[in-house]
Amino acid sequence: MRNYYFLEYGSDKCLAVVENDLRERYSLDFDKHGDCIVGDCIHYSGNYADQMLIKENFFGKEWQYPQHKEYETIVAISFTEGKNKNKINKCNTIKSWFDQLDHLHLLKEETVEN
Repeated sequence: MRNYYFLEYGSDKCLAVVENDLRERYSLDFDKHGDCIVGDCIHYSGNYADQMLIKENFFGKEWQYPQHKEYETIVAISFTEGKNKNKINKCNTIKSWFDQLDHLHLLKEETVEN
């Protein structure tokens, strides 16, 4: 059975601060993206996550995550490629990294079985 793993974190810091912290501490390289649906966001894809999006929670006149209005920035991470054991290891690495950052708070952890 193939599983998919997802994490969501919230931060009271702005998108630039979150990106800078992750770039400096863990040498992650981000690409800037933007569209009319989610607004500006920072994207990472590589050895530690299949996709990591850092985005503003409030875009235009709407909350992207209205249940988490206390957070300015949301980090959404997915682990979808490879063997389950490798995805779990990557997920646990990210969780241990983010536990070291006071401004990042776990909002949701989900496993989808396929």
